[in-house]
Amino acid sequence: MSTVEKHPDDASISMPEATNLPSPNSHSGKDDKSIVTPYAFGIAKHLLNKPLASPQRRLVAILIDLLIIAIISGLDAVILAMLVTGVFLRTTFKLARQHRYPRTRIALNIASAGLVFLIVVVLAEALRDDEQYTQTHGEQAILATAAFVEWQACDSLLCKQSTLETFSEAFAQTTIREAQFSLAAQELINDDAELTGEQRQSFLFIANTVFHQTRAKQGKDAVTLDSEDELSISTQPEDKPAQAGQYSLIAWLKGFATDLGLGFGWAALYFSTLTAWFNGATVGKRLVGICVVRLDGKTPSLWESFGRYGGYGAGLATGLLGFLQIYWDANRQAIQDKISETLVLRLQSERSSQQREENKPLL
Repeated sequence: MSTVEKHPDDASISMPEATNLPSPNSHSGKDDKSIVTPYAFGIAKHLLNKPLASPQRRLVAILIDLLIIAIISGLDAVILAMLVTGVFLRTTFKLARQHRYPRTRIALNIASAGLVFLIVVVLAEALRDDEQYTQTHGEQAILATAAFVEWQACDSLLCKQSTLETFSEAFAQTTIREAQFSLAAQELINDDAELTGEQRQSFLFIANTVFHQTRAKQGKDAVTLDSEDELSISTQPEDKPAQAGQYSLIAWLKGFATDLGLGFGWAALYFSTLTAWFNGATVGKRLVGICVVRLDGKTPSLWESFGRYGGYGAGLATGLLGFLQIYWDANRQAIQDKISETLVLRLQSERSSQQREENKPLL
């Protein structure tokens, strides 16, 4: 019996036996990320020859979506927190039914609990402020009405001075601002047609003096002026307007950053939830008749949809080249589609599908 001699170089090229290789169909046909498989690169056969969404349709869809996001971004951050909490809880319940990702469920539950706590704190603070505002302004309105009635009942300057001193002390014991009290006293005094200009100035001086003295007795800072009081003073240093301009610029930048953060939050919620829960179509995509699908033909999950939304940031970071590649890519995949392994297809009605089947050649 003849034997086959092995070449000396063959010893350096050792291939593992097929029996030692893990099967691609192991673990119930799922890719366990331990070997090279075609799952991440292949496209489901039933997706072949389906029409892709044109760049024009995708542009119109994203413009519609951005318009909707711009509108809803004006809503309060508490509403966004409530919706995000609802999304977390819904995802947790779904994963619990499937008995999957226990650590993810724990993290989502912790995040939901934190958001609920913040929502309760913010709402409680808002209710307390509203109650204090209503109580304070109601008390001030009653005092102003009583002062006006008693002032009109006086028939002498001495009576009016006594009334003014009494209600100046009463107003000083409330939380009214000094500028607001000065305007209220000035309005009360100027409405009296029987007073001369000198008498009006004297009464206004008395009211402000009593107000300051009462505040000083109560240990309140009657000298420090608030922002509204500063506006009523005509003699300000020349450097104040420039400083105010700087502060207003800083305030504008902070407000812009806040609005931008809310905008990104609403955008993430919008694109993630609608794509995952409404068959891969946002409002804009639904209106122009396109949808997002994975390479295996399924609808992207919530996490995959969020990852696809993150791809928009990558498109901006590439100077829009990541978006423009749909013009030369074979399957019109933009950078967000490459990242999330998705395609954007054009939806077809059943009638058009039947016509296409009828027009197919028999051979």
